[in-house]
Amino acid sequence: MSIAWDVPVLVTGLGAVIGVQQRRICNLRERLGHAREQLADKSQQLEALLLYANVVSGNRRPP
Repeated sequence: MSIAWDVPVLVTGLGAVIGVQQRRICNLRERLGHAREQLADKSQQLEALLLYANVVSGNRRPP
């Protein structure tokens, strides 16, 4: 094998690896976005539950 043939193969391989990693990063960002949305929903549910618990226990009047 000559060096002239190895360089294009190496560049092609690196390009493929970079493409795969970029796809993985994109997928991870998407999953992180979904996780943040779920966390915000859970946080709102927890606040509502806390308010309900305070109202039921008489510590707070309903809004």
